[in-house]
Amino acid sequence: YRKTKGSILDLLRTIIKSDEFWDRENYQTKFKTPYEFLMSALRATQADIQNDSALHRALREMGQPIYHCDDPTGYYDTAEAWLDPGVMALRWEFAIGLAANKVRGVEIAPDYYDSLPQAVPRLWQHYLTERLLPAGAGKRTRNALSTVTNEYLTKTRVADARELGPHLVGLLIGSPEFQQQ
Repeated sequence: YRKTKGSILDLLRTIIKSDEFWDRENYQTKFKTPYEFLMSALRATQADIQNDSALHRALREMGQPIYHCDDPTGYYDTAEAWLDPGVMALRWEFAIGLAANKVRGVEIAPDYYDSLPQAVPRLWQHYLTERLLPAGAGKRTRNALSTVTNEYLTKTRVADARELGPHLVGLLIGSPEFQQQ
Protein backbone atom coordinates (compact mmCIF):
# COMPACT_ATOMS: atom_id res chain seq x y z
CA TYR A 1 0.00 0.00 0.00
CA ARG A 2 2.77 2.38 0.89
CA LYS A 3 4.86 1.38 -2.14
CA THR A 4 1.97 2.41 -4.41
CA LYS A 5 1.40 5.69 -2.55
CA GLY A 6 -2.04 4.64 -1.33
CA SER A 7 -3.45 3.06 -4.48
CA ILE A 8 -6.50 1.09 -3.40
CA LEU A 9 -6.67 -0.59 -6.81
CA ASP A 10 -3.11 -1.90 -6.48
CA LEU A 11 -3.82 -3.01 -2.92
CA LEU A 12 -6.86 -5.01 -4.07
CA ARG A 13 -4.89 -6.55 -6.95
CA THR A 14 -2.20 -7.69 -4.50
CA ILE A 15 -4.77 -9.23 -2.18
CA ILE A 16 -6.68 -10.99 -4.95
CA LYS A 17 -3.49 -12.35 -6.53
CA SER A 18 -2.17 -13.68 -3.23
CA ASP A 19 -2.13 -17.43 -2.58
CA GLU A 20 -3.62 -16.88 0.87
CA PHE A 21 -6.71 -15.25 -0.63
CA TRP A 22 -7.46 -18.35 -2.73
CA ASP A 23 -6.32 -20.98 -0.23
CA ARG A 24 -9.21 -23.39 0.42
CA GLU A 25 -8.19 -23.50 4.08
CA ASN A 26 -9.35 -19.88 4.44
CA TYR A 27 -12.78 -20.46 2.84
CA GLN A 28 -15.69 -19.74 5.18
CA THR A 29 -13.47 -19.25 8.22
CA LYS A 30 -15.18 -16.07 9.42
CA PHE A 31 -18.14 -16.38 11.79
CA LYS A 32 -21.10 -14.08 11.14
CA THR A 33 -21.86 -11.39 13.65
CA PRO A 34 -25.50 -11.29 14.81
CA TYR A 35 -26.17 -8.48 12.34
CA GLU A 36 -24.62 -10.43 9.45
CA PHE A 37 -26.52 -13.56 10.48
CA LEU A 38 -29.85 -11.75 10.67
CA MET A 39 -29.37 -9.90 7.38
CA SER A 40 -28.23 -13.00 5.51
CA ALA A 41 -31.22 -14.98 6.86
CA LEU A 42 -33.62 -12.28 5.69
CA ARG A 43 -31.94 -12.05 2.31
CA ALA A 44 -31.75 -15.82 1.80
CA THR A 45 -35.45 -16.26 2.53
CA GLN A 46 -36.48 -13.16 0.56
CA ALA A 47 -38.38 -12.05 3.66
CA ASP A 48 -40.70 -9.08 3.42
CA ILE A 49 -40.17 -6.68 6.32
CA GLN A 50 -43.22 -4.64 7.29
CA ASN A 51 -42.06 -3.75 10.79
CA ASP A 52 -38.47 -4.02 11.99
CA SER A 53 -39.02 -3.80 15.76
CA ALA A 54 -38.76 -7.59 16.23
CA LEU A 55 -35.50 -7.55 14.25
CA HIS A 56 -34.08 -4.81 16.48
CA ARG A 57 -35.11 -6.83 19.54
CA ALA A 58 -33.45 -9.97 18.12
CA LEU A 59 -30.20 -8.07 17.52
CA ARG A 60 -30.31 -6.64 21.02
CA GLU A 61 -30.85 -10.12 22.51
CA MET A 62 -27.98 -11.51 20.43
CA GLY A 63 -25.70 -8.78 21.80
CA GLN A 64 -25.37 -6.46 18.81
CA PRO A 65 -27.97 -3.70 19.03
CA ILE A 66 -27.63 -1.19 16.23
CA TYR A 67 -25.78 1.99 17.24
CA HIS A 68 -25.43 0.89 20.86
CA CYS A 69 -21.92 -0.52 21.06
CA ASP A 70 -20.31 0.46 24.35
CA ASP A 71 -16.81 0.21 22.90
CA PRO A 72 -15.93 3.19 20.65
CA THR A 73 -13.98 0.87 18.32
CA GLY A 74 -17.16 -0.97 17.36
CA TYR A 75 -18.36 -4.53 17.74
CA TYR A 76 -15.85 -7.35 17.68
CA ASP A 77 -15.27 -9.09 14.36
CA THR A 78 -14.05 -12.42 15.72
CA ALA A 79 -15.88 -15.69 16.26
CA GLU A 80 -14.98 -15.80 19.95
CA ALA A 81 -17.09 -12.71 20.59
CA TRP A 82 -20.23 -14.35 19.16
CA LEU A 83 -19.90 -18.08 19.89
CA ASP A 84 -21.64 -17.96 23.24
CA PRO A 85 -24.06 -20.91 23.70
CA GLY A 86 -26.81 -18.56 24.84
CA VAL A 87 -26.46 -16.41 21.75
CA MET A 88 -26.40 -19.50 19.54
CA ALA A 89 -29.69 -20.59 21.08
CA LEU A 90 -31.11 -17.18 20.19
CA ARG A 91 -29.91 -17.60 16.59
CA TRP A 92 -31.61 -21.01 16.37
CA GLU A 93 -34.78 -19.59 17.88
CA PHE A 94 -34.74 -16.74 15.35
CA ALA A 95 -34.10 -19.14 12.45
CA ILE A 96 -37.01 -21.38 13.39
CA GLY A 97 -39.29 -18.40 14.02
CA LEU A 98 -38.38 -16.73 10.74
CA ALA A 99 -38.92 -19.91 8.72
CA ALA A 100 -42.32 -20.46 10.39
CA ASN A 101 -43.35 -16.80 9.84
CA LYS A 102 -43.47 -16.20 13.59
CA VAL A 103 -41.23 -13.12 13.66
CA ARG A 104 -43.66 -10.23 14.04
CA GLY A 105 -43.56 -7.84 11.10
CA VAL A 106 -41.53 -10.20 8.90
CA GLU A 107 -42.92 -12.67 6.39
CA ILE A 108 -41.52 -15.24 4.01
CA ALA A 109 -43.86 -15.41 1.03
CA PRO A 110 -45.80 -18.69 0.87
CA ASP A 111 -44.64 -19.16 -2.72
CA TYR A 112 -41.03 -19.41 -1.47
CA TYR A 113 -41.65 -23.15 -1.22
CA ASP A 114 -43.63 -23.51 -4.46
CA SER A 115 -40.52 -24.07 -6.58
CA LEU A 116 -39.82 -27.33 -4.76
CA PRO A 117 -40.67 -30.42 -6.85
CA GLN A 118 -44.03 -31.53 -5.48
CA ALA A 119 -43.63 -35.12 -6.67
CA VAL A 120 -40.40 -35.80 -4.76
CA PRO A 121 -40.57 -34.52 -1.16
CA ARG A 122 -37.33 -36.27 -0.14
CA LEU A 123 -35.47 -33.94 -2.50
CA TRP A 124 -36.78 -30.78 -0.84
CA GLN A 125 -33.93 -30.78 1.65
CA HIS A 126 -31.43 -30.85 -1.22
CA TYR A 127 -33.08 -28.01 -3.13
CA LEU A 128 -33.31 -25.87 -0.01
CA THR A 129 -29.71 -26.66 0.92
CA GLU A 130 -28.56 -25.48 -2.52
CA ARG A 131 -30.63 -22.33 -2.12
CA LEU A 132 -29.46 -21.46 1.40
CA LEU A 133 -26.01 -23.08 1.62
CA PRO A 134 -24.36 -22.86 -1.80
CA ALA A 135 -21.16 -24.35 -0.34
CA GLY A 136 -23.16 -27.36 0.88
CA ALA A 137 -24.09 -28.82 4.23
CA GLY A 138 -21.97 -30.92 6.55
CA LYS A 139 -22.82 -34.45 7.60
CA ARG A 140 -24.54 -33.45 10.86
CA THR A 141 -26.74 -30.91 9.08
CA ARG A 142 -27.62 -33.40 6.34
CA ASN A 143 -28.49 -36.00 8.98
CA ALA A 144 -30.72 -33.53 10.83
CA LEU A 145 -32.50 -32.63 7.58
CA SER A 146 -33.02 -36.32 6.75
CA THR A 147 -34.37 -37.04 10.23
CA VAL A 148 -36.90 -34.19 10.04
CA THR A 149 -37.93 -35.19 6.51
CA ASN A 150 -38.33 -38.87 7.42
CA GLU A 151 -40.35 -38.08 10.55
CA TYR A 152 -42.61 -35.77 8.56
CA LEU A 153 -43.17 -38.27 5.76
CA THR A 154 -44.10 -41.07 8.18
CA LYS A 155 -46.80 -38.85 9.73
CA THR A 156 -48.47 -37.56 6.56
CA ARG A 157 -50.16 -39.03 3.53
CA VAL A 158 -49.75 -36.06 1.21
CA ALA A 159 -46.57 -34.07 1.63
CA ASP A 160 -46.90 -30.29 1.58
CA ALA A 161 -43.83 -28.15 0.85
CA ARG A 162 -45.38 -25.23 2.73
CA GLU A 163 -45.62 -27.44 5.81
CA LEU A 164 -42.27 -29.28 5.75
CA GLY A 165 -40.35 -26.47 4.05
CA PRO A 166 -40.29 -24.13 7.05
CA HIS A 167 -38.89 -26.89 9.28
CA LEU A 168 -36.07 -27.53 6.80
CA VAL A 169 -35.38 -23.82 6.28
CA GLY A 170 -35.22 -23.27 10.05
CA LEU A 171 -32.66 -26.05 10.37
CA LEU A 172 -30.59 -24.72 7.49
CA ILE A 173 -30.54 -21.12 8.76
CA GLY A 174 -29.64 -22.35 12.23
CA SER A 175 -26.96 -24.71 10.90
CA PRO A 176 -23.25 -24.23 11.59
CA GLU A 177 -22.65 -23.79 7.85
CA PHE A 178 -25.04 -20.82 7.64
CA GLN A 179 -23.15 -19.13 10.47
CA GLN A 180 -19.99 -18.97 8.36
CA GLN A 181 -19.09 -16.17 5.96
